[in-house]
Amino acid sequence: MARAFIRGTPARAAPTPSWARLEPVTTPRTLYEKVWDAHVVTHEAGAPAVLYIDLHLVHEVTSPQAFQGLRDRGIKVRRPDRTQATMDHSIPTQNQALPIVDPIAAKQVE
Repeated sequence: MARAFIRGTPARAAPTPSWARLEPVTTPRTLYEKVWDAHVVTHEAGAPAVLYIDLHLVHEVTSPQAFQGLRDRGIKVRRPDRTQATMDHSIPTQNQALPIVDPIAAKQVE
């Protein structure tokens, strides 16, 4: 079963998700609910759920700020091998052979 680490401390093992129990399902659940339940590590009353994120997708617009926030807090990405980045905002949709005109966008793509 997947385990998550919060600030370098191993979290408790995730409870068995409801879809994996042998109980009959009385209410249909959405795909969102099934995926959520499969990734909950812990959820204590009055606190937000802690989720295990098994794939981290990033792009060039807001990710730099997010990574700076991690650096400022002294936190590292736990599984950089499970982080995939895409350049989906700075790449022109037409005339891709031409250089990128915006210097900030060009630097992000480098």
